[in-house]
Amino acid sequence: MPPDLLVHVWRAEARFGQAATLIRWLHDEVLPRAVATERCVGAEGFAGDDDHRVALVTRWSDLDACEAWRVGPHRQIWREQEELWWELAAARRLVR
Repeated sequence: MPPDLLVHVWRAEARFGQAATLIRWLHDEVLPRAVATERCVGAEGFAGDDDHRVALVTRWSDLDACEAWRVGPHRQIWREQEELWWELAAARRLVR
């Protein structure tokens, strides 16, 4: 049985001197492209207190779409820290 929701978490760290560029790129290019992708049901971007670390959380209704979508090629401004995938059955969003 396929999961009800797939969550992909991508974390990266800005290369030296590229923090503002990384945040702007994530906000202006990556987030809009993610939410415009078919079968993406939402996306949020986060910057750490120091602004040189970011995270992108995307939610998907389809495994193939989730696996096929990529953040992008701008490795001159970031170093990937980790990539996490969760398959959630009967998922619910926790909101305070």
